[in-house]
Amino acid sequence: MTGSSDRTDIKGVIATFLEAWESGYWESAGDMFTDNCQLVTSHMSAHEGGGKIVRAFQQDRAKADGFSVKATNHYVGGGETDANFSFYAYGHISKATKSATLGFGMTVTGSMKKTAGTWRLDSVLIALNWITGDYSLAIHWQLPPGDDGWRIGDPAPTIVSELNSPWLAFPNSTASVTSAECIAETYARYSWALDQADMQLLAHCFTNDAAGDFQPMGLIEGRHAIIGSFKNFAGPGRGCSISRTCWRSSPTRKRV
Repeated sequence: MTGSSDRTDIKGVIATFLEAWESGYWESAGDMFTDNCQLVTSHMSAHEGGGKIVRAFQQDRAKADGFSVKATNHYVGGGETDANFSFYAYGHISKATKSATLGFGMTVTGSMKKTAGTWRLDSVLIALNWITGDYSLAIHWQLPPGDDGWRIGDPAPTIVSELNSPWLAFPNSTASVTSAECIAETYARYSWALDQADMQLLAHCFTNDAAGDFQPMGLIEGRHAIIGSFKNFAGPGRGCSISRTCWRSSPTRKRV
C-alpha cells in the first residue's frame, strides 16, 4: 500500500458501506462495488454485482421501522492495488408496532481493488454469529446454529479463518499506522483468532514470554502454554463454542 491516503480511502469505503446499510440510502454510496463483486453470507445466501448486493441489504429494512448497525475491531491490510479488511458488525432491528427488538452480531471480512485510482469492494463475506430478541423482525435471515454449536446437516460456515482471514494475504497492517491503531489492530487479530479458534493466527498475537489472566482458564505464562490452553479449551468434546462463550461473556469485548 502506497501510504496513509490509501488507508484513509479504504476505511472511507467501509464507513460509506455501513452508512448505506444502516440508512437504506444506497444512492449516496456511489459506485463502491466492482462489476463482479461477490457477497457471500451465512444468513441471506450469495449475490453477485452491485445491484443484487444492494437489493439483498435493502431487505433488512423492508419490514422494519428502525435498523442500526455499528462496527468495531477493524483491520486493514493491503498492497498498491489490492487490500483485505475485517470488522465486527452489531446492531438491532425494530418495528414501531412491536415492543421487542432483534439484536445481532456478525463477523465481516472481504477484499477491495483499486481501479482508476478508486478503491472498490470486490468481495464481502458475512457470518451471522448470534441473534437475540424477536426473530420475526428478520424472517428473511437464515438463523445461526444454536448455543450447542454446529451439528451434522448444518450448512458449512461462510468464514473459515484458515482460508479467509485477512491476515493470510496481508499479515501486516497498511502503511503509516499510528501506535494507537497498531494496538487496536493487534487486538482485532487476537479477538478474530480467538473467536475463529484459529490457533496459528492466535500464536502470532503473543510474545514467547507473554503472560496473563485468561478466564475461565486462569493465570497462564508463556506463549506455548497460552496457545495450548486455548486449544484444549476449544478441543474435542466442547463443540464449536469458543466464539459464543467469549462473545457473550467477556466484558472487555466490544460487542452487544
